Amino acid sequence: MQNKPNTPQIRSVITCPHCKAAALEHMPLDACQWFYRCNSCNELLTPKTGDCCVFCSYGTIPCPPVQLGDSCRKPA
Repeated sequence: MQNKPNTPQIRSVITCPHCKAAALEHMPLDACQWFYRCNSCNELLTPKTGDCCVFCSYGTIPCPPVQLGDSCRKPA
């Protein structure tokens, strides 16, 4: 099923760079998520330098604000 134009995807698979565990997560529509705790190894992930959030750094799909061509708005 495809999204309508200007409708961001709200799920992304985050892969932990420490233990390589992957998890399907929901993304906030109106903010960027700066922190994510891995459910497998308990490591706290933060965005890579230059990225706005953990989904842009470690996810299969960037955060909704970036998908829509906006910059990050506020941390979630």
